[in-house]
Amino acid sequence: MATSLKNGGMKAVKDIGGPVTGQVQTYPVSNGYTSNIFVGDLVALGTAGKLVRYTVSTQYPIGVFAGIIPEGQNTYIPAKYFVANASSRSGFEPLAQVIDDPRTVFSVQADASVTAGDIGYDFDVTVGNGDTTYGISTLRVHASSRVAPTGVVTVGTGVVKVIGFDKSVDNTATDAYPYVLVKLNKHYLVNRG
Repeated sequence: MATSLKNGGMKAVKDIGGPVTGQVQTYPVSNGYTSNIFVGDLVALGTAGKLVRYTVSTQYPIGVFAGIIPEGQNTYIPAKYFVANASSRSGFEPLAQVIDDPRTVFSVQADASVTAGDIGYDFDVTVGNGDTTYGISTLRVHASSRVAPTGVVTVGTGVVKVIGFDKSVDNTATDAYPYVLVKLNKHYLVNRG
């Protein structure tokens, strides 16, 4: 039962049409970027195409942060987070792995009760400070931000759309803090002109 809030952020569980593909893309983070970015955080593109942590509902996310590639390596380490103000050698930029497929479905915990009647509605998220011990996100669906879908994605509508409930054995729709299945309602690769 999801009777307490837990850390974890957004976890890819499947593609809208079937099993999760696990596809990630690499994006640069500005050398010395001033915010932590945790596994499971929403991320957006900032100045000059550099990755930034999603913070406000007027941003269009590019996807969900999946890990950071240490300088000089070719594989990502999904348990590590980007540490604020981290600097690489001159001429290098930190590289992040991002689940950026707009068709990905994520499981994420709500910060209060969400009901079956909320399926199909748009919601904003609470970003949180993240967990520096484990490097994971504290992002959650903001249950009181429910917005009726209009059919047109505009700035100000919820960033995620609830499409169901996670079918895990320890989760039910009547839990105090249920895990819901969401897709990005506003996505940089789809909704930006």
